[in-house]
Amino acid sequence: MGLLEIPLSDIGDPRIADLLKHGILSELCILEVETFIPHGVLLLKRFDDQGAKGDIVVSRTYAHGDMFLAATVIGSVKKRYPENRIIFHTTDRMEPLVRHHPDAEIITGDEALKKALHVAGVYINLDDVAELYEEHNPDSGLNRIEIFCHHLGLPPEDLCPNYYITEEEIESAVTLLQHHQRPYIGVSPSTMRKEKSWPLERWAAFVKDIQEQTGGTVFIYDDKNVLDVKGDHIVPLIRKTFRTCGAIAYHMDMFVTQDSLWSHWAAALGVKQLLLASCTDGALLSKGYPLTTVIQREWDCSPCWYSLDNPDCLHGGYPKCLEDVSENEVVNKTLEILQ
Repeated sequence: MGLLEIPLSDIGDPRIADLLKHGILSELCILEVETFIPHGVLLLKRFDDQGAKGDIVVSRTYAHGDMFLAATVIGSVKKRYPENRIIFHTTDRMEPLVRHHPDAEIITGDEALKKALHVAGVYINLDDVAELYEEHNPDSGLNRIEIFCHHLGLPPEDLCPNYYITEEEIESAVTLLQHHQRPYIGVSPSTMRKEKSWPLERWAAFVKDIQEQTGGTVFIYDDKNVLDVKGDHIVPLIRKTFRTCGAIAYHMDMFVTQDSLWSHWAAALGVKQLLLASCTDGALLSKGYPLTTVIQREWDCSPCWYSLDNPDCLHGGYPKCLEDVSENEVVNKTLEILQ
């Protein structure tokens, strides 16, 4: 019959699953991600009691933080199907975040995905599925890790993501850090959305103030170089690889973060952190992160989940709930956590 071309938004349509089930489709072409599913591979919406045959391929290819959280489903799938090989597909840029995973083979790129699908039994595409985001159902009480697993019909194996670091990487970071003074404080001023960001001038003032008060070293995790702060004990980690940044982060005494990859990475590394939350629910985001302290205003509009009811927060400005958080408040809470 050739190819049936459908938009990604229609993948959940039960008619497509029915066509696959009865072998009517010889191939399924997903135009937006330029991959295909050969005949005999089940495009999976949820696991059921029938189990899974063959390799299980899971794919997530955008948004670093979401990909990092999506990889937590590997543990849940492995527990349910311990005999199946699990293949996790992502991009070359994101691969370092899931490298050395003990329960999955990590692959990158379209060609590797096509090759894996030729012998796979199940394909799970976690890209572009709207219901995976808390803002679509903010009253569910589920955070993103739970939503990814719930989407597959599996209980979460862990509510905290994992990052697998080698002894060589840990020792290499010790060498890089040996001339810096403790405490080591990591900060991450960049986010993908300004609506989740503390004002940059507050970040700059905080970095200078906390360094002076602690006498330690502040490491700025900022690949976009948005924070121009200089000092003898202020170290911007620019043009460092993910693996190098992760190894240095392993040795941090604490992090100060926003809702971004680094809030999840700090939790995965078992590092204490102060999370500045705004549009998203900090308590929900950090469920399962025992070393995380959250600053979030308890206003009627917070968390707003990017609601259009508050246009001043969504059209060029910083969120008012984070503008209300002063540098002194963050400094004092950081000093309290460091004690």
